[in-house]
Amino acid sequence: MALAGPASEGFYGLVPYAWWNDTDVPGVKIVEEQFAANARKPAEHAVAYLVSFALMDVTREAIDRAIQKVGFDALNGEAVYEELKAMEGYDAFHGLTIVTFGEDVRSTSAARIAQVRAGQFVPVTDWMTAPDLKPSE
Repeated sequence: MALAGPASEGFYGLVPYAWWNDTDVPGVKIVEEQFAANARKPAEHAVAYLVSFALMDVTREAIDRAIQKVGFDALNGEAVYEELKAMEGYDAFHGLTIVTFGEDVRSTSAARIAQVRAGQFVPVTDWMTAPDLKPSE
């Protein structure tokens, strides 16, 4: 939307995360509070700022699960990786996205179809399971 400007109006696409105007999503509310508290510029009101909270939550959760399983003193990359692989359908940061990180899958696992309206993604479907689109060998 930032690059296309008004030409993006009416565009349909898959959106695998909540958007800034999803004000009923608890995670969006928290991110908006942090955005304001840190005096971010309007140009930073983009996907990277929003999704980084979800990615940090996934990281935090995997580390926490690994510590619970192996203990802090035995914490290592392998323990965290094993916990990541077990995160199927994880609700990342209070509804921002749903993540599955398995042996062969490392992606968001749900998406909605949304339309650009007045510079915002407006969902036109509910969340649905997103298939793995990487090519098979």
